Amino acid sequence: MLMWILALRNLRRNLRRSILTGLSMMGGYLLLSVTLSLQDGSYHVVLENITQTKSGHLQIVQNEYLDNKKIDRTVEVNETLIDSIEQNALINAYTSRIESAALAYADENTAMAPILGIDPEKEKAFLDYSLEVVEGEYFSDAFTPDGYAQAMIGATLAKQLKLKVGGEIILIGQGADGSTANDIYIVSAIVGSSKDSFASKVILPLMHAQIFLSLPDQAHSVLMLMDDYRMAQDSLSDFKNEILLPSNTELVSWQTIEKEFFDLMTADKQGASITILVVVLMVGIGVLNTILMSTMERRGEFGLLIAMGTLPVRVFSLILVEVFLLVCFACLIALMIVFPLNLWFSHTGFALATPIEMSGINMSHMKGVNEAYIYYVPGLTLVLTSMIIAIFPAIKSAKTLPAVALKGL
Repeated sequence: MLMWILALRNLRRNLRRSILTGLSMMGGYLLLSVTLSLQDGSYHVVLENITQTKSGHLQIVQNEYLDNKKIDRTVEVNETLIDSIEQNALINAYTSRIESAALAYADENTAMAPILGIDPEKEKAFLDYSLEVVEGEYFSDAFTPDGYAQAMIGATLAKQLKLKVGGEIILIGQGADGSTANDIYIVSAIVGSSKDSFASKVILPLMHAQIFLSLPDQAHSVLMLMDDYRMAQDSLSDFKNEILLPSNTELVSWQTIEKEFFDLMTADKQGASITILVVVLMVGIGVLNTILMSTMERRGEFGLLIAMGTLPVRVFSLILVEVFLLVCFACLIALMIVFPLNLWFSHTGFALATPIEMSGINMSHMKGVNEAYIYYVPGLTLVLTSMIIAIFPAIKSAKTLPAVALKGL
């Protein structure tokens, strides 16, 4: 107890220097905490969007489909597969999709258009996350009174073809069996904006996409959602034993499907460690400077203590306790400042002046995360760094020779 009292007294002896050092520690803590919050928060928003609209948390695909997306590399969506998915308690939603391309024609305007075939009802758990109907109404499997199937088109494609809701769009392509695919659809809605991943797509009901491409009871992918995208990789091995996969198919997580983005995100997070290193270095230099000045000023005092029988290890411990108290006080005050700030970032965030495009997803709003690690990681980093840096001046003080030190008194 006496050691802690002495350490507090020593910190108050030069209060201005202690405050300045504490402020540098606080600044480092604030910067690290906010950086972790915003970086992980921005990726969290993007990953939520990507997994909800593009990849799902898990996918069932044909073995070679991800390497080369040929139209005939499909999954047979049979009752056995559907039952095994529906019986899994961890899977909240699932849907089947077909992806291809065709020549879109309207009046005298033509454009190449990606085709996305979706289940109108099951897909609501996925695309409703970001698919915005700008004009018209969300479609269904039902035919129009005139006997046409419905389609939704992206804003960019609508502009290229000069199409409006209720207009006719003609699609010409190739079926999986080599036959010519062609049909007329009625535009039920224009979706999204010119900057999102649906901008140039034609979205068809799954049943009509299967008919158009000659893929009865087939899909290119079966997407599944769980409570959290972070559960996907850990659950993968268990799901492979529980879900009855058709032959020549595989179960993959979003990390495999969006491998390019995942690798980019991992590299970016590793690059952020440079920022952390710079902040820690700056704080460490400040701590080293303060402790060295403090120990040099008290050299005679240490010499007197050692001459009176104080063990060198007690002097060593005193210096470390002083640094520990200073960094703990700084981190505690910084925590009280940064907690409401990160809370605001996680709940409200702020709009970006210019939307950022990531893996086909536009991020227009920046939000943070408010989880325990964004507080204890900066704290532990600063405490460990400060304690390690304090070892050198502490050893130097503990080795003070009384005869040499007392000459300066």
